[in-house]
Amino acid sequence: MVNRRISADLKEAALRMWEHGWELSDICSALIVSARSMYRWRAIFNELGRVTRPPSGLRGRPRIISLLALDACHKIYAENNDTYLIELQWFLAVHHDIAISISALQATLQKAGLTRKLLHKIAAERDHQRRADHYAAIRNPLLFSGTVGQRADFEDVFVRGVRYSLVAAMSMKGYIVTRVIEGSYDAPEYFSFIVDEVVPQMNAYPDESSVLLMDNCRIHHTESLRDVLNQQGIY
Repeated sequence: MVNRRISADLKEAALRMWEHGWELSDICSALIVSARSMYRWRAIFNELGRVTRPPSGLRGRPRIISLLALDACHKIYAENNDTYLIELQWFLAVHHDIAISISALQATLQKAGLTRKLLHKIAAERDHQRRADHYAAIRNPLLFSGTVGQRADFEDVFVRGVRYSLVAAMSMKGYIVTRVIEGSYDAPEYFSFIVDEVVPQMNAYPDESSVLLMDNCRIHHTESLRDVLNQQGIY
């Protein structure tokens, strides 16, 4: 029998029918409940005078990340939606004294709704002109001044520097070609890598090195790349 949520009213009605002389099998057939459930409800009613037990007083595990720290994470992603989890882990440890694993941090962000899709939406909705005006205002000595003779305290979020991406083609004998670029790969860059560096190292099917195996990343399966591989007889 499929598990389903049964209301307290239905449980009480089933017990009243049983008390008024209905056969247990008829009640189970009419209400689509099991005999085991009927016996359990009657035992609970005899013990507590109600068909459901009160909620447990035990609480689950305490929340690792407070709402204040979670709000800080949201602001960091609003500024830079490509922030790595390890960078966020360091930020929480340094600024909020929170020790949390990468897996627990990822699960917490997902429960809070900070998914990759939402973060990209936040980044797309940023007003770059207002941001530029704000930076210009705080750098203008006519609009911004500090107190002379006092120590200035500065706090900043740990962020990475320049990011590089590496792609490589390999065979059973080892690596064939590699390419490293600054930033991330897109479809044109990946197309250039395959056509300019990988295809010249391959042969037409069924010769050796005639099958190219790639994962299901979207930029790996463009129509233009498929046409080039078909023309070269590469599968």
